[in-house]
Amino acid sequence: MHTFPMIPTRSRPLRPDSSHLFSCTAIGVLAFLSGFTTGCAENPAEQHESEDTVQAFTHHYIDSDPERPFYPTFLGVQTMQNPADLWSMQEIITEIAPDFIIECGTAAGGSSLFYASVLRQVRPGGRVITIDIEPRLGQSIEALQDRPDLQARIAALADEMIEIITSNSIDPTLVEELRQRTKGRKVMVVLDSCHHYLHVRAEIENYKDIVSPGSYLIVQDTVIDEREEWIDRYAQCPGYEGRGGPGRAVREFLPGQSDFVVDREREKYLLTFFPGGYLRRVE
Repeated sequence: MHTFPMIPTRSRPLRPDSSHLFSCTAIGVLAFLSGFTTGCAENPAEQHESEDTVQAFTHHYIDSDPERPFYPTFLGVQTMQNPADLWSMQEIITEIAPDFIIECGTAAGGSSLFYASVLRQVRPGGRVITIDIEPRLGQSIEALQDRPDLQARIAALADEMIEIITSNSIDPTLVEELRQRTKGRKVMVVLDSCHHYLHVRAEIENYKDIVSPGSYLIVQDTVIDEREEWIDRYAQCPGYEGRGGPGRAVREFLPGQSDFVVDREREKYLLTFFPGGYLRRVE
């Protein structure tokens, strides 16, 4: 069984399928923030310009401060997500109202708390199952000791809504247990553990059938494949050879299958760490 460290997240440019997918206002604001001017794309050249604007802003978001993607917190706990993707995630959770959210990759646990807080509102009996070889959510809650009231409320949320499993996400025994446990239920799966493409491919193959029709398999951090240095830095895991990250895994998975489609509508806020990674199961 492979072992691997937790890999940080990163961002990548959006590749919209249609120039009309996003509003003039959103693109205009993004262009202003990134020092460019543009309008709604009415032809391929203008669409390409819009894509370049998004790419420039996304790269600026990361490269002007390489630690920026790791700054966000939720309820005082590190999330390592960007606000735009988190907003899309809560929209999906609200729409799907899953019985289970399976999260591969816990890290500090901020995203687990975020998913759980939304899920509690739309599916009070639901559960976030988060898997990591070194989950740190418990330590994150302990670190809030200088705010005992908040600490107590977060601990209660975790106890009520979150199940932490210490394991490799592709352990076959674990995957089979989850498959049996969630059979016939509404399930959403989020992949955010080791970012080497071979591991992500294995996760996709293991969890794709667990995702319920109409729900989502979300492959995070496809951005890593945008730059060679990001692959070197964030997609190298012990036990794996070859080069590539989650983006490569998605590109290799999609051809020849009809169960999942890329939902570009989830990238409507333009800044995304996982373009092409919002996979909706249609069959």
